[in-house]
Amino acid sequence: MKVLIKVTVAALAIIVTTFAGFGHTGEMLHQEAGAKLLAGSVPPSSTLRASGEDAFFQPLGPRRNKLRTGNAYGITMAEEALPVEQLPRMVNGHPRLLVRPSEWKHGLSFAQLRARARQEPWARQVAIDMKKPPDHPSSSSVITHRALLYLITGDETLVPRIVERIMAAKPQYNVGGGLVQTALWFDWIYNSPSVTEDQRRSMADKIAEVALKCARIYESGHAFDIWTHRGSPGWPSDVLAAGLVLDDHPEAVKLRRWGMGYFKRNYFRAWQHNGGSWMHGGSAYNIGMIMPQIIAYWASAVEGEDIYEVIQRDYGNWLEGHLHYMMAEVFPDKTRSDAVAWDYNPPGLRIKGKSFYWTIARAYGNSEFYAFQRWLKEDPMGGPYGRLIRILFYSKAIDGRAADGVLDKPFIKLWGRNGSGYLQMRNKGWAPDGTVIEFKCGDWVWTHSQANHVNSFWIFSKGRLAVQGGSYGLDKCWHGGAGSHYFTQTISSNSMLIFQPGEFNHAGGSGAGDLLAPGIIANPGGQRMRWACGQTCFTFDEYLRRKSEESTVQAGLFETGEILAFEKAKDNSYTYVSGDATMAYNNPRFSYWYKGKKSGRVWKNKPKIDLFTRSMVYLMETNNLVMFDRVQSLDKSWKKSWLCHFQGKPEVLDGRLIKTEVPGHIDSFNGGTIQMTWGDGVLKPPNPDDPGRLFIRTLLPEEQIIRRVGGDGYEAWWNGKNRTGDSKKAKSLIKKLDAGRWRIEVSPAIPKKFDNFLHLIHIGDTKTAKMPTVGKIESENHRMVGVAVGGTLVMFGRSGMVDDEVSYSVPKGIIDHLIVDLKPGTRYSVAGTAQGENKITASEEGTLRFAVNGPATIKLTPER
Repeated sequence: MKVLIKVTVAALAIIVTTFAGFGHTGEMLHQEAGAKLLAGSVPPSSTLRASGEDAFFQPLGPRRNKLRTGNAYGITMAEEALPVEQLPRMVNGHPRLLVRPSEWKHGLSFAQLRARARQEPWARQVAIDMKKPPDHPSSSSVITHRALLYLITGDETLVPRIVERIMAAKPQYNVGGGLVQTALWFDWIYNSPSVTEDQRRSMADKIAEVALKCARIYESGHAFDIWTHRGSPGWPSDVLAAGLVLDDHPEAVKLRRWGMGYFKRNYFRAWQHNGGSWMHGGSAYNIGMIMPQIIAYWASAVEGEDIYEVIQRDYGNWLEGHLHYMMAEVFPDKTRSDAVAWDYNPPGLRIKGKSFYWTIARAYGNSEFYAFQRWLKEDPMGGPYGRLIRILFYSKAIDGRAADGVLDKPFIKLWGRNGSGYLQMRNKGWAPDGTVIEFKCGDWVWTHSQANHVNSFWIFSKGRLAVQGGSYGLDKCWHGGAGSHYFTQTISSNSMLIFQPGEFNHAGGSGAGDLLAPGIIANPGGQRMRWACGQTCFTFDEYLRRKSEESTVQAGLFETGEILAFEKAKDNSYTYVSGDATMAYNNPRFSYWYKGKKSGRVWKNKPKIDLFTRSMVYLMETNNLVMFDRVQSLDKSWKKSWLCHFQGKPEVLDGRLIKTEVPGHIDSFNGGTIQMTWGDGVLKPPNPDDPGRLFIRTLLPEEQIIRRVGGDGYEAWWNGKNRTGDSKKAKSLIKKLDAGRWRIEVSPAIPKKFDNFLHLIHIGDTKTAKMPTVGKIESENHRMVGVAVGGTLVMFGRSGMVDDEVSYSVPKGIIDHLIVDLKPGTRYSVAGTAQGENKITASEEGTLRFAVNGPATIKLTPER
């Protein structure tokens, strides 16, 4: 027993070492959990006992109970297990992972695979690979390739190395997912005549043993639970993969129950919550690639249940939504969106070269994905080493439907209306001259950067125009001053600041500097921190509870934003969205607090706002974006600032300079029109000779001050310092990133508690010489206000929903009227149209749309 303890402690040391240096509070809890595991202080569990090592792989019940407020949630895989009577029937025989012994709906049979391998281009690639089979014993991808070559050729010389690697299987510490590959190797060599029955039994025992350990590690808290910054679901996938590949092994049914139960009760629901969007981190997504792989295993290994149909029918079709999200991450210049705001690796496309996404496209017949991959210069049929596995997934029928021009059409999609709240609007799809507008207003799930950017927007059009400021890797990631004071804060986003004296946020790490007290720093007017996040929840129900109920030991509430309305016209002429980000700020319902780790002292913030909503209407034909904000602070002296970040320097065309703080870097104007042409960027537009240009006109507040900040040495200026880091590397790195070199702050000239911000943003290029003519329209009772531009009028409720009579006048030429913020489903009498008086019912999202050729006076009267 002593020997077992020593071995286990050494193994677990890997876990703790892996987490050393993490600054995130949730991750610190996992360090504490690791220490408890090492110390052997966790009491044994009556539900999980598979070996003498159990004492070191037990669920940390006390740790999880700390994060509760009295409600009970599952903390073991056994508690989340699927009842045995609900288990689907397994495919008989092997291979059954990705390929079956007989024909099936979503893939090839073993005979079909071998027949396809004799056809081109696959036959040529197999011949090349078999001349010198890959042989790198420590590389999982190499072993997978060997196993595939064996499946295709039956060459027994390939098998010994695979057996050796299976017998060396162990948990892939701190993220999991290693056993997913091991199970595949075992399945593909299962029928090898060179494998003895004893070897086959030993390999099965090894897989079961490791799977049980993976379950215990996941329960211990080391896995980061449902949503992870490393890309879930590594550990549960290991458990399920083992259950799917094992036949009559004593642990097989239990592992299937645990894996399938956890996925259906938690993981699928969590992904459905976000509509398939991945609001986490970019290069941290490698383990996330396991998700389509384990689902493909499930589909191939099970009869009588089509898991793809189950996800589509019962879980909001989130899996195909995820495929669309991964495609939508890619801009027309073939770089990655930075809306997640973490790793800053624009060329690192997470969808490129990832073969298992073809399984989703095949399952749902998604021909757009084939066209998209060809646009990325990827071969759907396979290619060099590492891509041969696509021989299993390619569908000639789907590929044949991938029509030319399919990627140049408008694309508008909202992911996770009740979850992540991520919207993307494209006027020309992925065409090089297309516009991409992004908006985010949703729950706190997990973004590696901890970026506080609810109700933020981003714009790409012939280059990155409205961008995310700062960068995660500038200075010790979030541990340093760049991350703590700027990049993770709202000041780096395109959202709203409300400056409350004395407000604080948690410091990302010991290197933050400028501490107000140990662990806390000044909040630059932005949103509250949310420590910890969804990663600390083992079950999805616990996550939902923490959207509305605060943890007793960690200051955090996951409810940070809500999509109030979303509507797109059938003809794509407009898209309307409205988001409420009040909960993202310190507010009367919840304000962030912090408890010192050593002192035990508790610091508490005070509420500063009780309202911040943002509504946007994108008018696709004219490429105009109308933005309307409502902000109410609890003290009129607290300054509000509307933010927008740029790479190029914004010019103030018709405003008067009223103050210069730092010549050439910080100055203020009494209003004006902003013009910014793409520039000073590393990421070139699709056509560098034809970059994009942005115009911004502020119509409300009527009296405003525009503060412009930026340029060399002032890219991330806040509180008297440029927050790009103090090291020479950090100072030079900022010039090599498109991380926002300038920003504007639009503030009311007259302090008030309640303010409206009304902006017209026109998206053009160097051929666009000036801002289009724009007019502000207000109703007679001042309940509604809006913008008339390009033949379209958009009206908003000043304070929110309007349910009484509205009357307004429009000038000549205004034809299309879009009225929002009306009571949904209410029938209105619309007077003043060319047809006289019409009866129109407001949509489910509270909008009316009709045509009037001005000049005219319009009167909207709700029927009581």
